[in-house]
Formats: sequence, structure tokens, C-alpha cells
Amino acid sequence: LPVDYFVADPSSYTYINELRPVQAEDKTCNFCDNTTLVSQVWKFAVPHDSCHGEYNLFGYGLEGDLPAYMQPASSRVPLAVEQYAQRRVTYVSGNSDVCDTAWMKSQGCVTCQPQDSNLDTSCPAEQQGWCRMSRAYAYAQYVQFFYGNSSTHDLVAVPDVGHNGCGLIQSPQVLDLLVLPDSDSAAGAMKAA
Repeated sequence: LPVDYFVADPSSYTYINELRPVQAEDKTCNFCDNTTLVSQVWKFAVPHDSCHGEYNLFGYGLEGDLPAYMQPASSRVPLAVEQYAQRRVTYVSGNSDVCDTAWMKSQGCVTCQPQDSNLDTSCPAEQQGWCRMSRAYAYAQYVQFFYGNSSTHDLVAVPDVGHNGCGLIQSPQVLDLLVLPDSDSAAGAMKAA
């Protein structure tokens, strides 16, 4: 049975090596402009700030204390990296998921109430991008860069949706990937692919 994986606006990603997206040095109030993020071409390099050696620890990368299922790391990590290239993965990005509430409030960037649902603002997460949308777009490009234009990994943009799981999964863009259009059942039929 084929399996498709959907990654919908997580707060951070697990990078496969030590490279991260190269970002502007200073965060300004327009740090995550969704009109420019959709066309931004990311470059990747080892970050200047290593977050006290933590930016590539497991959860953000594949170093440090790995979970039991990844042990022994010397054989399991290379296998997982190899297999990930073959997995059918769709990264789903809400194109209004551009907030960092705490930072935006502290800088006086907004007059409204942004909702970011506890965005990870740790140093290792910030090395991946300053909002979920930038992290999603950068990671999708990173996977293509790392694997040499993988045909099994795609990014789906959902317009006018912020950090809202129901809004993402119930969007026409995602439902078209999950449900057969000619289904007679009310709930729809899952793709057999």
C-alpha cells in the first residue's frame, strides 16, 4: 500500500545535513512578506551562529542524542536519509502563516493580534526561517537542493490560511490530493495511488 506524507506548517524541520537557508542579517517588521517568500530562491550554507552547537541537534538536524529507532546512528541515519528521498512527501504551507507574535509585539510591528500558535523561536528554529511560511518554502527548496530535484517531494501553497490545521487540510488544494474527485461517498475515497 503506497503511503503519502503530508507535512503541514510545523514550527521547525529536521534538516538532513548542517546547511540552513541563508537569511538577511537583521529581522525587520516585514521579515515574512508572503508576496516575496513565494518567489524567493534560497541559498544554503552553514550558519554563522551555531546556537552554541545546538542548531543541528536532533529535531532540527540529525546530530546529538537520537531516538532509539535511529540507533545505531552509524547505520540508521544514512539509511533514513536515503529512504527519505524515495518517500512521497507534500509540504503544505499556509501563505498567511507569517507571524512571530512575541517579536512583532515587542517591535511594535502590528496593530492587530497575530496568531502563530506558539511558533518555535529558539535559535535552532530561527536558523530555518523567521516564520512558518519561510521555513516551509526554504525546507522544500532545501530538499530539492540536497537530493538534486527530487520528484517525490512537493510544496503546496494554501492561500489566505495562517496557522490553522483545519484550514490547511480542508483547503481545496489539499483535498484535491487526498480525495478522489468522482467519489460517491460523502466522505470521499482515499487515493489508492
